[in-house]
Amino acid sequence: MTFEWLNKSNVLEMESINRELFKQDVKMVRNEEGSIYRDVLLGKYHNCSKMNYALIKEDNGRTVGIIGYYQPNQDPNSIWIGWFGIKEVFRRQGYGKKALKGLINYVKKSFPEITTLRVYTGIHENPIALHLYESLGFERENKLFKLKEDSDETVVLSMSLDGNPVKYWNEVPIW
Repeated sequence: MTFEWLNKSNVLEMESINRELFKQDVKMVRNEEGSIYRDVLLGKYHNCSKMNYALIKEDNGRTVGIIGYYQPNQDPNSIWIGWFGIKEVFRRQGYGKKALKGLINYVKKSFPEITTLRVYTGIHENPIALHLYESLGFERENKLFKLKEDSDETVVLSMSLDGNPVKYWNEVPIW
């Protein structure tokens, strides 16, 4: 399994997969000027110092999903996982776990100064993802919140990358 990082030749595929996986969040992906992926290509990071996305590829080149990361300016010691999803036909075959392990290793090698990896997800709508994150060492934080008025309760999960106890998210808005 490999990551094919965002570039001009794969941006349309990435947008298509994102629409397929995150139907409820299409407005967050697209805006009047294009998409978050096109913004990243242009170096527009939306209050982040680091941001990138990748297609998750099998060794034979087939795309099984997408994954990304961003470092909000308000949380400078952390990197957050964003837009992580596996296409339905490839789920429950270990691709999500392999991709997540790959991203964890990538962040550790590429950004040794980062102490924490974080992710958020719906607590009721995505129990399989919660199990996956926790199985790899992410810790659930105590507080639940809603991204939107009509959304599921959301939980932040954090993982220490430096061997020290997890420093929980400071609840500074990052969106």
